[in-house]
Amino acid sequence: MTISRRANDNWREVSKAASQEQDPEKLLKLVHELNEILERQEEARSELRRNF
Repeated sequence: MTISRRANDNWREVSKAASQEQDPEKLLKLVHELNEILERQEEARSELRRNF
């Protein structure tokens, strides 16, 4: 599995967990984690665009 594939699967897993979470504190942690994952993906895409 490639890095991008793992990252893609990971954000989906975190998103699914967040959609089912009932505890507000746990939900907030999941949302922060999801945001970090998506920001890293965007940074990686931006870097790829700059290198082409």
